[in-house]
Amino acid sequence: SGDLDFLEVTLAPVLAGVADPLLQLTEPDTNLLVPDSSIWERHWEQCFPNGRKHFTYSNIMAVAGLRSIARLSNDYRYDEAADVIRSGLLNMETGPAFEVQLKGQACPALASAPEEICDFCGPWDGSVIEAINLGVIRPDSALARGTLFGLMSNLSMGASPGFLRNDDGAGTTNPYPWYDDQEWVVIDLRMAAAMAQVAGAMEEQTLRNNAFTVVGWITHLAGNNANLIPELL
Repeated sequence: SGDLDFLEVTLAPVLAGVADPLLQLTEPDTNLLVPDSSIWERHWEQCFPNGRKHFTYSNIMAVAGLRSIARLSNDYRYDEAADVIRSGLLNMETGPAFEVQLKGQACPALASAPEEICDFCGPWDGSVIEAINLGVIRPDSALARGTLFGLMSNLSMGASPGFLRNDDGAGTTNPYPWYDDQEWVVIDLRMAAAMAQVAGAMEEQTLRNNAFTVVGWITHLAGNNANLIPELL
């Protein structure tokens, strides 16, 4: 009952301060949110590649959030708004979905932002894995598989089973590549969750084993660090 009381108090402010503005911030030409600084806190006014963009992560979270709000408020407008933004994510012309070659096969995948689908722009970003984890795309879809295996191929640390947060480190125009060249534990764990989902949908035991390996790796490190999980490795 406490949760319901909390919901009754907070739902109206959330609708007015978060959900309703998202309806206004969706661009009619792209069906994506207006450019923002997103999860990695890109500086708002700086020029490409470090400025605001139509980040995939922001749009994934908007879809998931609007769907939740639709259920809580019983207002179909939020489901419709979520469907519009999802259509923008899947648009191969103006959205972040793009075609890549993985093991000699053309596959669709989600880039960090549509602005980063270009030569030397660094399209791979671990945050987009939330499209699978939050049910924005089906785990048995070609886009889910292409995104997951593309991230596994392009963000692998090599020396550990973990992952970079994105491919904006050394060798790019990033003036501070060190931060991007570390292993990010939050990406490790979210990648493991997506591996498990896709493995279940594909009945792929090797991929499921990979998920367990990543979780075991982080658990082992925490066990040797007073049970604390670090941000970076």
